[in-house]
Amino acid sequence: MEIITYQERDYPTRTFDVHLVEEDEDGIQTITIASSLLDEALGSDKFIDESEEQKIDDTIYFYVDAEFFDLDAETICLEHLDEPFVLITEY
Repeated sequence: MEIITYQERDYPTRTFDVHLVEEDEDGIQTITIASSLLDEALGSDKFIDESEEQKIDDTIYFYVDAEFFDLDAETICLEHLDEPFVLITEY
């Protein structure tokens, strides 16, 4: 687990190697997720070019509802991302 510090508050992130359920392991991607709490903190400033908020947002693949962020990685990947992924490993 890594930490992003924004406005003097720490937000954990999680990074996984995954592939889409429908694809084989040739389509491996590395994705980073964060809690929806970070998404809320970044607000609409994440859409402003070159802003600190946009630079942070660009590192996040998906914001998971805060209540699901601490679930096991496999459950998050299959049930709580924009598409179901097969977990290969978590960093």
